[in-house]
Amino acid sequence: SATSASSSVVLLAWLGRCLMIPQLVLLVYSSLGVAPTNLGVALFIQTFVLVTHNKVITAQYFTWYLCLLPLCNFPWTSKVQTGLGWLLLSIVTWLGSAYCLEMQGLAVHKILWMASCLFFCANVNLMGALLQASSSKTKTITGGKEELEQDKSKLE
Repeated sequence: SATSASSSVVLLAWLGRCLMIPQLVLLVYSSLGVAPTNLGVALFIQTFVLVTHNKVITAQYFTWYLCLLPLCNFPWTSKVQTGLGWLLLSIVTWLGSAYCLEMQGLAVHKILWMASCLFFCANVNLMGALLQASSSKTKTITGGKEELEQDKSKLE
């Protein structure tokens, strides 16, 4: 019994460390891949990743990255708009079920867990849409610069 309990603790500790791998990968990507070209987007993504992959997930943390959003100047693609809609829906669902549990004393643990999963998925979806919009904007800008240089060389 004591051996199985200690092996369970070791397994849970190992699993907890493995769950940090996606967060580490995204932080390294935002530091090395995004920051050299767009520091505002990198700061936003790093904060977004830390909030989304935090072990304690709560909808109020979205205010941490909203203050960095104006630095990014993301294009409002349909994927970004859809992602924001899902995020808003997940925040309302999470806050409503958390209110029912904490203030009303209702047994909505499973609903709150599902709302937390929805909130996490909505955050991941929005982050993907924002990264895609940001990279397409960067490609458009650099593509236009290359075309301008080609046109300039043709004139000479």
